[in-house]
Amino acid sequence: MSTQNGKASIGRRVIIIGAGIHGLAAAKTYLQMVPNVQLTIIDNNDSVGGTWSRKVHPNLMVDNPTPTFDFSELQMSDEFDIPKWSSIPGPIVYEYLERYAKKFDVLRRCLFNTQVTKVERNGNGWEVHTIGVGEEPTAKEQALTCDILMVANGNFAIPKLPNIDTSAFTGKVFHTKDLNMSSDALSSKDVKTVAVVGGNKSSFEAICLANNAGKYAHWIIREEGAGPSMFFRTQFANGMSTAIMAYKRFTSILFPSVYRQASSWWDQLVVNGKYAWGNKLFEWFWQRNTDQRIGDRYERSENGRLLKPKILK
Repeated sequence: MSTQNGKASIGRRVIIIGAGIHGLAAAKTYLQMVPNVQLTIIDNNDSVGGTWSRKVHPNLMVDNPTPTFDFSELQMSDEFDIPKWSSIPGPIVYEYLERYAKKFDVLRRCLFNTQVTKVERNGNGWEVHTIGVGEEPTAKEQALTCDILMVANGNFAIPKLPNIDTSAFTGKVFHTKDLNMSSDALSSKDVKTVAVVGGNKSSFEAICLANNAGKYAHWIIREEGAGPSMFFRTQFANGMSTAIMAYKRFTSILFPSVYRQASSWWDQLVVNGKYAWGNKLFEWFWQRNTDQRIGDRYERSENGRLLKPKILK
């Protein structure tokens, strides 16, 4: 942002691509700094939320509890009477983000059902080319100009599908992003078997949904992959959320990080991995707090053994 005589310039046009969590936060912050800015948020969805838009599957749960998934300016526990450190259903996240957008006067500035097709320089600013998409496109093909452009469309805005030839397959094929709109594939009595390709977060959700719907589910992960990704308990045996412990300052010293300077005595003796007792402490901590071992991670529990992949030749 340019300044003039120590004051922020006003009246500039700002465009933000993406109405997800980061796009909304950027819009709210800019409006607080420059209240009369001409600001537009463009999103190809029909609502705010990005991953957590109104299209989110109703059974999807956030892998972070309150209050670790809130904006500081709007407490989710207060807005929805959710106990702190409890799990959050996906639809609640969408409703929360819409309330956030309304509270900070962002929602009326959103241009939904609009896809950005091209961005190019226009003098000192930008020209953003868009087309209308979806069932109720907001506008037809047009070009918008702005002085400042923010891109907040996320790392995975475009679904990544494996390179598999499905031309001979007569069943339904879709990405987990469209799981809500394709939920009939799980509810239909005609569907007996579901195959889920991939081993990370969204695949866990899809497998659980398929099993809960009474389907026989194949979980397919490429051979060079590491199998299902590591997961953590959500609660201790006494019912306390594991996130309470995870977010304590003490716990952070047991997290290795490339950003640590290794200058303290603790880092020198434990984190750098040179000493056997330090390695044993790390191993004990992570085995105690995860459901799978770092090494032989499928043999620690019954659930782990059930998740051990079968290598097909």
